[in-house]
Amino acid sequence: MITATHHTAISVVDLAAAKRFYALLGLSESARAELSDGTTLVLLHGSGGMVELIWPQTTRKTAPVPLERDLETTGTKHIAFQSDDLDAEFALLGADGFPVAVGPSPSPYGLRFAFVTDPSGNWIELLGY
Repeated sequence: MITATHHTAISVVDLAAAKRFYALLGLSESARAELSDGTTLVLLHGSGGMVELIWPQTTRKTAPVPLERDLETTGTKHIAFQSDDLDAEFALLGADGFPVAVGPSPSPYGLRFAFVTDPSGNWIELLGY
């Protein structure tokens, strides 16, 4: 029986920039591994779960599918983080220069949401009340 989701893995282009971005969301490094092919794995831990950053050092940044077309394609869409202060979290990321796609807006689930991209172009959803 599955008891929990352990982590979500994300390939990144710039490990330092990715760590800085996720630190703003409250995640900090809890483990690191260097693979024989030069790939670095970094496990980030936060109060609500873990994210594994995968940095092969040969990763090329690809343009994300525009948010308005994202649901038309198959595959992983985004990682969603719940925040106790969505507006403050959103403002912090925007002030730090991270691209913001959708400002805090009502969601169909009764929460509010916002979308930003991490330094590698991965979609990140922030949720709050």
